[in-house]
Amino acid sequence: RVDVESHSGQCLESGRGVSLWSVLREWTWSLTLVSA
Repeated sequence: RVDVESHSGQCLESGRGVSLWSVLREWTWSLTLVSA
């Protein structure tokens, strides 16, 4: 959750893109915790 996400976040810095990325990241992170 460091370099790749930071780079992707910068690429999606455009209003709706940021919020969408945040939701997707949190959902993925939650899913990872549940799976683990």
